[in-house]
Amino acid sequence: MNNLAIKITKAMVASDYGLSAIGTRGVYFDEALRTVVFERDKYTCQKCGLKHCVLNAHHKKTYKKHPELRFDVPNGETLCFDCHQQKHRRRI
Repeated sequence: MNNLAIKITKAMVASDYGLSAIGTRGVYFDEALRTVVFERDKYTCQKCGLKHCVLNAHHKKTYKKHPELRFDVPNGETLCFDCHQQKHRRRI
């Protein structure tokens, strides 16, 4: 099993035990799943291409409307802080 498969498995196990963080704005990816998304995206913002900055794992399809995709790696994308803020401002 390669490292990515191990991390995805850990993320799935973590999700089975409810280890995701719930904040004031909603449900976040758990730490293991965030790492898988960040590594897949090479720690690069998928909107503006920025690297070496504060990154966020973002649900492309909202958890509120698609709870079944909460731990789905393809539903995650890496965004820098500013792009993540823009995504959420657009929805409000």
